[in-house]
Amino acid sequence: QASNSGLGDVTATANVWLAAPTRHPNGNISLGLGVKAPTGSYHATGAFYAPTGTASQVPLSPTLQLGDGGWAILAQGQAFQQLVGRASVYASGLYSASTRMHTDATWQGLIVAVPDVYSARAGLAFGIAPDQGFSVSLGGRIDGTTIRNLVGGRDDSKRDAGYYMYVEPGIAWVSGMNQFTLSVPVRVRADYYTMALSDGTLRTGAGGVNDFIVYAGFSRRF
Repeated sequence: QASNSGLGDVTATANVWLAAPTRHPNGNISLGLGVKAPTGSYHATGAFYAPTGTASQVPLSPTLQLGDGGWAILAQGQAFQQLVGRASVYASGLYSASTRMHTDATWQGLIVAVPDVYSARAGLAFGIAPDQGFSVSLGGRIDGTTIRNLVGGRDDSKRDAGYYMYVEPGIAWVSGMNQFTLSVPVRVRADYYTMALSDGTLRTGAGGVNDFIVYAGFSRRF
């Protein structure tokens, strides 16, 4: 069993509400633009034990690496609308466009790609203690890896193209200009694409996806 820990890729984004939040507290849309820096290591190794018991160090799967090795441009948006009482609907989306096709890292003899990835969420939120800023939510989430990049197109490098669907419960706390969020998406489906290589052969899609993920976030409005 392999594991990894440390600093991953760091992102910085700037978001703007299309309507003034103070005048539109019951519904709004936000758009954002940012950048992802390749601060996470993508050369981590782990022990591999042969049938004879001999151990050697081999590269970890790309899904266990802390970073993907490339810069990326981020585009994101989110929206919410109050329905009745304390209930509201929400939706958000993110696309990460990589500026690099692949790294110098290899996995099982294949050059590892730096793919575009995307994420989308939608669901229902309910204020359990509006005066204290507490709310809970339940929705759906899809995360995916594309077959081709917006910048550079496609090549034969190793990428786990496909999509992963989750049921996502969460909780949020708003205090003044600050917002804290916690969600735990639980996987319900994973589908991997088969890629057609430049020589005409097919590479069957595969990848390692967790049964659940823990996301904790903090944001501040200026």
